Amino acid sequence: LLTFAGDQFRFRLSRSTAPSPSWQYWQGGAGWGTVAVDFFPTPVEINATNKNFSWNQALPGGSFLEDGRQYRTQIRSRDRAGNVEADKESTFIFDTTKPSVAVSTPANNAFTNITAFTVQGTADDRVSYGSGQDFESGFSVSGASVAVQRLSDDQWWGGAGFNQGAQFWNSGAFTGASSGTFSYALTLTANASYYVVARGLDLAGNLQTSLTTNYFIVDTTNPSSLATSPTGSVSSVTSISGTAQDAAPGELAASGVVLLKIKKLAGGDD
Repeated sequence: LLTFAGDQFRFRLSRSTAPSPSWQYWQGGAGWGTVAVDFFPTPVEINATNKNFSWNQALPGGSFLEDGRQYRTQIRSRDRAGNVEADKESTFIFDTTKPSVAVSTPANNAFTNITAFTVQGTADDRVSYGSGQDFESGFSVSGASVAVQRLSDDQWWGGAGFNQGAQFWNSGAFTGASSGTFSYALTLTANASYYVVARGLDLAGNLQTSLTTNYFIVDTTNPSSLATSPTGSVSSVTSISGTAQDAAPGELAASGVVLLKIKKLAGGDD
C-alpha cells in the first residue's frame, strides 16, 4: 500500500462574489483574489494497516468568513505512483443572520369564535448584502415554532392540551425555502383569552430571539340585546332605546352592535 508524501493532497477554497455566479480564491491570510491558490495540508495517518489518513486546513478566525456568502472547497489527492483523482467539490453557506418569524393569524387583539384553530404566519431568513453575498441557509419543514398560553390558568399548549407550566414550543409546518409561511393547528378552550408567539430556527442553527406576542380571545357566546323603550301604549315615538351586552371575555363590536327591526302588527288604525 502506498503512503502520502510531499504535496500529495491539494486544497482550494473560494467564495461567492459579484457578479453572481463568480468566485474569489483564498490567497492565504485574509486575502482573496481571482487566481486560484493551492494549499497542501499534511495528511496524518490514522490507520497504519489500511493506510487511512486525515487532513486539516486551518483558516483565519474573526470575520474571515462573511455572512451571506457561499464557500466552495476543491480537493484532490495523488498517490506515490502518480495517480491523481478528479477534483471533488463541495459548498457551504456561512449564515449568521437570525431568522424572522411572526404570527399573522390571529392578529393582535383579535377575536374568534373558532376553537379548532390554526395559527398562521410568515417566516423569512433572507439576507442581501449585494450580488454574491445574498445566500442564506433557510428553514427546515419544522423551522418555525409556536407557543400558546391560556391566560385563565397560565398554562401553555403542550401538543395535546394546555398542560405545561412553562413556555412550550411546538413545531409548525413551514412551506417555502429561505422565506415562506407556516401553520400550526390546535384546540382552544371556548370563552378564554390567549397569548401566542412564534420563533424561527434556520438550518445554520441561528435562533430568533426578538419575538412579538399577539393577544387574542376565543368567544363562542352569543351577545344579548333588549329594547327597553318605548313600552306599553304611547302616543308618539321619537326614538327607541335598549341595552346590549356580551359575556366576558367577549366584547361588543365597535359599530353595528344592534340590528333593529320594526314590524307593524295587524289591527289598529293606520
